[in-house]
Amino acid sequence: MNIRAILTCLFIVISVVLIVVVLCDLPTTFSITAQVERVEFITDDNQSIEWSLKNSVILENGDDSSKRTFTGLLTIETASNVIVERVSNGPLTISINSMQDNKTVGTFLSENDLTSTQAGKKIGITIDNITKYVNNGQTILLPIIGKDVRLGITIWNRLRGSTAILRSGKVTMLGKTILSDVFNVGENTLDAGDQIKVEDEESLSYGFVLLDERAAMTASYRAIGKQAKITRPGGHNYSISTTIYNRLMKDTFVIALWAILGAIIAAYTFLFKKEKTSGLPLLRCYCFALKRNKLQMRNKFFIIACLMYLLFQTADLFAEEVFIKTNIQQVGRGITKLFEGECIVITPKHIVENANPPVEVYFPLPYNKKVTGNPKIFVGLDIALITLDSNNLRCSTYNITTNFDKLIKNITSGQLIITDESGVTIRESVKIISTYLDTIKIRPDNTSFILKKGHSGSALYAVDKNGELFLAGILLTFDREEGTGSVFRIDYIDRNVLSAFKKPPIPTLSPTPPPPPSYEPEMVLVPGDKSIGIQSFYISKHEITFEAYDYYCEEMKIKKPDNKGIPLNKKYPVFNVRYDEAVRFTQWLSDKTKETYRLPQKEEWLRACRYKGGGKYPWGTDNSTKIVKLYANYSETRKEEPNIVGSYKATGVGIYDMAGNVFEWIGDSDEPSRRGLHYIAGGSYDQSIPYLECDNFTLSYGEAKSYIGFRVVREIK
Repeated sequence: MNIRAILTCLFIVISVVLIVVVLCDLPTTFSITAQVERVEFITDDNQSIEWSLKNSVILENGDDSSKRTFTGLLTIETASNVIVERVSNGPLTISINSMQDNKTVGTFLSENDLTSTQAGKKIGITIDNITKYVNNGQTILLPIIGKDVRLGITIWNRLRGSTAILRSGKVTMLGKTILSDVFNVGENTLDAGDQIKVEDEESLSYGFVLLDERAAMTASYRAIGKQAKITRPGGHNYSISTTIYNRLMKDTFVIALWAILGAIIAAYTFLFKKEKTSGLPLLRCYCFALKRNKLQMRNKFFIIACLMYLLFQTADLFAEEVFIKTNIQQVGRGITKLFEGECIVITPKHIVENANPPVEVYFPLPYNKKVTGNPKIFVGLDIALITLDSNNLRCSTYNITTNFDKLIKNITSGQLIITDESGVTIRESVKIISTYLDTIKIRPDNTSFILKKGHSGSALYAVDKNGELFLAGILLTFDREEGTGSVFRIDYIDRNVLSAFKKPPIPTLSPTPPPPPSYEPEMVLVPGDKSIGIQSFYISKHEITFEAYDYYCEEMKIKKPDNKGIPLNKKYPVFNVRYDEAVRFTQWLSDKTKETYRLPQKEEWLRACRYKGGGKYPWGTDNSTKIVKLYANYSETRKEEPNIVGSYKATGVGIYDMAGNVFEWIGDSDEPSRRGLHYIAGGSYDQSIPYLECDNFTLSYGEAKSYIGFRVVREIK
């Protein structure tokens, strides 16, 4: 077969494929966002939803005697009708009714005692402290997973039953290619009184309800169907979907086919330009145009432009990785995303959650740029977003698959993209061992590659059964014991979250933390006082952290403490440790270092608390809220959980967190154990100012609690 026949066959095959692809009836993904006072949807039996509730008032089955305050996790496990309402800046009310006669809504898991109870068939929930989160610069997210999502309050009479959107809304359409890739089709505005319904839905709708400083709430969800029907006030209807024109102009696969056709025509033209009669009529006409027409060079440039466009489209599929450095010397990774002309960075929350803005973002070689940016964190998400202060940055415009839940069934492997500080990029193969909602679990495929803390923020590209790559998420955390990593699914970051993110963040107080981690704590010398019989001793500068205690657990092959549902940060003080477990840690530390470690006795703890500037409190006598907040994580800081050790000011001798954060176990001296009772001191994150006094020692059973940790003393030889 000669070259001419090959080119002719290729032209025919590619043309047929192009026509089939353009005319193929593929679904459209509709991303709908609106400011509303009411959201209603129906959950699915096969897809449970988990909602984290704080200080919520629960009423079950309409029985006033069941009314109680609840903090914990609500899991909706049964097909139920869910209605979420909030009028203006008022309280949030939620109504959940099971649609099955013999099943309840789901289960409640209490945060306080980790007890699980069965929920009723009808649940009412009220949360009236929304402004508490807003004042702290945070937002609240409630996931939506279900079908028949309806927004707004139905208005009858003149608007003929349309659904009123409180202020405005928007629907973004993403077309789907035959290779399961997506492309942006366009946007439609939703005004007050509009109603939208996605027809012939292919799967459940996924999204969330967002509550922030704006009135009512923002609902955002994604549905997949053939088309969406919009009804205007007065009964004016029209449908929106992906058109043939959209596929011709925006589908990267179709554009690639156009480019291949152009390359075939170009090859035919230059190989057989002297021939006047041969080949397909279209090729002959094209050759004639190139030889005789004044548009000769313009046609050539068009072919080159098609090929260059295809090249750049392929190159931009991969996200650019950057390094992030904060004021607390925390270094992490992130990936870039182009949004409304601005370059933002997606990174794990723990990298920036205690940092003072701005943070530094480094673009590795060959760009070699350093810029600053402001981070923002969202309640309910494990990621943070950083907006960059500089323009003209090369920022990725990668596509994210939308039909993830179907595609993931065929995925068993992926590539973790890791760039070192010299700018060299490596791609480590990993196995995808499980996926659930917003999380993918991975394990390195190569035994020589070990997931490390510094890999957090690296991009994961999944490989489907055809060997094609698509962006799946970023690495959040790793489990050294299991050798696995937890990846956050990027497709869960909705456009509305990106929009809310662009508002100025509220700075948080976070001084310098302790030096690099080690199982051996950094110590501070406390001089003795002969008048009261106290010898000089060393006391740990910080409370013992999860990082140090986990090292001990791994070496001794014992169970690590439970974090009681509190989002775990290895720099948090360890808690949920019994008194005898704290004592065994000091014994292990003594054997490890050949020094004598133990828990501090009452007199030693009091001496360390008051020495060099201390008085009634570790910092002196001033108990004004303004001063206390500088030194202690307590009830008025409203964090409602421990903070990273060293996040507040130190005492005069250089000891951190002597007040607040977590209570600390006090070692028994000559006193016998009081029927299993032991002293604790220092107060905790949920205690008021009186508990922060140096001499306020409280008796507690030696049980593990989420508000009790410890620090250690080292004797001077």
